[in-house]
Amino acid sequence: MRTLAILIGAVVGCLHCKEQWIETSPQQRWQWDERRFANPQTGIIPPDAAERDHRFAEQVFRSATTKLPRIASPLVEPIGPTNVAGRIRAFALDRRAPSVLMCGGVTGGIWRSIDRGSSWVRMTPPTLVPHVSCILQSSSDPDTWYVGTGEGLSTTERRTSTQLRTIGTGSGIYRSTDNGTSWHSITPPVTAQPNTIPAQAWQIVWKLASRSDAGNETLYAACYGGIYAWDGTRWRLELGDTTAPAFCTEIVGAGDRLYAAIGATDDGTPPQQYGIFVWTAQAGWQNITPPDFPTVRRIVLAVAPDGQTLYAFTQHPQVWSQRYQSFASQHTLWRYSASANTWENCSLWLSSLINPSNSPLNTLAGYAMALTIHPRNPNVVFLGSTDLFASHDGCRSMKVHLGGYPYTIGTLHPDIHAVVVDPSNPNRLYVATDGGIYSTTDALTTSAPTWTPLNNGLTTTQAYHVALDHAMTDDRLVIAGFQDNSCWYTRSAIYGDAWSFAFGGDGCRVVVGDGASLVFASSQFGEIYALSAITGQLLPLPRPPQSGTAFVTEFAYDPNSGQLVLALNDKLYRLGADRSGFDAAWRLACTLPVPELITAVALTDKWAIVGTAGGTLYRCSITDGTVTRFPVNFPPGSFVAAIDIDRANAQRMIVTISNYTVPSIFATWNGGNTWQSVGGSLDQESTTGWGPSVRVVRALYRNGKRLYIAGTSIGAFITDSLHTETQWQPLGLPTLGTLPVEAIDTRAADGWTVIGTHGGGIFACTLDPTSADTDPTQLPRSFFVEQCNPQPVNEVAIIRVHIPRAEGTVTCELFDMLGRSLLVRTLPVVSAGVLSIILPPTEIARLPAGTYFYRVQWKEHQASGAFLRSAP
Repeated sequence: MRTLAILIGAVVGCLHCKEQWIETSPQQRWQWDERRFANPQTGIIPPDAAERDHRFAEQVFRSATTKLPRIASPLVEPIGPTNVAGRIRAFALDRRAPSVLMCGGVTGGIWRSIDRGSSWVRMTPPTLVPHVSCILQSSSDPDTWYVGTGEGLSTTERRTSTQLRTIGTGSGIYRSTDNGTSWHSITPPVTAQPNTIPAQAWQIVWKLASRSDAGNETLYAACYGGIYAWDGTRWRLELGDTTAPAFCTEIVGAGDRLYAAIGATDDGTPPQQYGIFVWTAQAGWQNITPPDFPTVRRIVLAVAPDGQTLYAFTQHPQVWSQRYQSFASQHTLWRYSASANTWENCSLWLSSLINPSNSPLNTLAGYAMALTIHPRNPNVVFLGSTDLFASHDGCRSMKVHLGGYPYTIGTLHPDIHAVVVDPSNPNRLYVATDGGIYSTTDALTTSAPTWTPLNNGLTTTQAYHVALDHAMTDDRLVIAGFQDNSCWYTRSAIYGDAWSFAFGGDGCRVVVGDGASLVFASSQFGEIYALSAITGQLLPLPRPPQSGTAFVTEFAYDPNSGQLVLALNDKLYRLGADRSGFDAAWRLACTLPVPELITAVALTDKWAIVGTAGGTLYRCSITDGTVTRFPVNFPPGSFVAAIDIDRANAQRMIVTISNYTVPSIFATWNGGNTWQSVGGSLDQESTTGWGPSVRVVRALYRNGKRLYIAGTSIGAFITDSLHTETQWQPLGLPTLGTLPVEAIDTRAADGWTVIGTHGGGIFACTLDPTSADTDPTQLPRSFFVEQCNPQPVNEVAIIRVHIPRAEGTVTCELFDMLGRSLLVRTLPVVSAGVLSIILPPTEIARLPAGTYFYRVQWKEHQASGAFLRSAP
């Protein structure tokens, strides 16, 4: 008998409970990604996958045809979320203006705010997505910025760069000399071939520092293996051992000193140069490692502005050989006085750090570590882990818990990566977290402070999945699951409208029931939830019988039969679920004949089509448990990432294989009796011999014709036919660019398509297989601001604004790079459509060469952008 789907206070009250907000082991996420992307024969992701993806994308974009000009070029618009941000490791203040902030998403590019985080502008195009790990303003030229890329310890991996993954792999160091408007690599290309400086050095950049001498600047980079220095022309190794490379390094500078740290190798062996070092002009580099210093895996340093006080925060596994399987850590904290050349062991203070959930200090094995000293008092120290703590007495006894766990919306997001104090305001603190940027003006409080999220427009969320309602034409309900940031949904899909929180944990697979009455979502390892699509509240869905071992656990919903099907390991479970209520418990539907991990599920009638991590495909009856294996020719050991069943003809199916180096897309037109490889140009481009990782393919059937949309590691692609030599064309290149696309959902009734990216949030467009007959002047569906054209600006600047309704006015305000307002223009909206805001030559001529920001406001919606004014 089904339980009535009524709201139960205890269930709803658990919406923000601690358990749902504890993120899983980052190693488990890495294992999931490794299984999805690795070469099936070697079990290893190609070490130069990111670099080869980039080269492949450049070649494809240069040679893209115009075979489908209307189909391949719809306006692909970002729809958010703008009030939720993804993981941020890099953050800095512009020393010329405390209201100007710079940050970098680990998969989301480089961003700048001129209004203290109230709004953000992406400074890198979507076709350039450096995986930013650190950021630095030049010590000699404030217009010059540097960023390092690549995470050594990430939310998807804990391994050294010899076991590289696709998501998060670094591509070196970039420099901008125009305040972030344009960026250029200043490191050798990352390849799999050996060279003078090991390629791995540029794939993990931990930290950057610089010093200037007589106007000549030297940039220092703490990379995998050592500390490297750049004089503007050449790189050289300053500290480190290329034969026994250190897993983690660190570099900071202040006053007339530089401090560096060299950790152990990945297997726990101290290299020839190990410990903590100081550089002075008189003596060069000297080893100042404190006595009894342990063998550590990660070291984070913080230095006072005068260079006289240094703190060192370390982490190492309790059992080094189990560093990948067990994340129990030991930590130490040290304080150094340069004037006395003495160390003080402050590790006892660490052991006293307990958060309000009664949990001790936890860095997730070094993944979340941050340290900074207050610029006006070297005894005030801020230390980040999963939580943020402060000491006002030099880490001797006094301690304050400033945020982290237990987490609720509006407080400081857990997992801290960077902490910065505003030098102009001793009480203002900025924190970079797994959930974006936060600030408080109570930095020196001795109690819990008030936190303000600064994520408005910082669109860096990392989607695992996205879903819409397939039955409701023109309905704009979208729900998405985000890495580190749970599941969120929107009903407007207008960029700038706030998304609503669904539930906590890592957001994974999501489904919208046809008719938008029920929404299903999940967190890691098969925790599945039901929500009312009307109220957004949790419904009393029974818990699954067990946890799965797949990080992103698959499930599907058939609104016709009212059956929810969940894949747990090699089994399918089913649950009656519809508007009347839910079954009291899950029932076993079927078990695969071979214990393979189910990685993809699609439903048709009373059958489930399931794919596995071993490259097999089955048809499973969810009523009588019958299981039949399809005769497939997929690569052995390949990972079935997605299955698409044509809604107009169930005999037509598409299977996506996500591994690198193997054919990626297979199709059948006869119910699975035979399969054809249809990856075409995505499988192996003729000149490079490389293809991206394909994560999903969806078919859109409308008006008797079909389109096929593929999500890959380098963006989205589209075609109108599948065959052995399918030519895939880039989709949404001006806006979507090469952001990795993890999920796609389509609706045949109106062609609406939503695209989930890993690092840029959610995008949407309307696709029509018969678009050659479509009026190109059709009205926009939502508010959207195109990037200024042309770039750079010489005589005239045109900003095109898409307005869905003839209401109100549009205001455009122009700012200089430090946030000073230069002009304001207001135009009435006399009709829906595209409104062009034109800055004529008379106004452009008054602007000196440089970077300018604009903010466009319509009703309650706003969007920002930037342009470069070329030299007159």
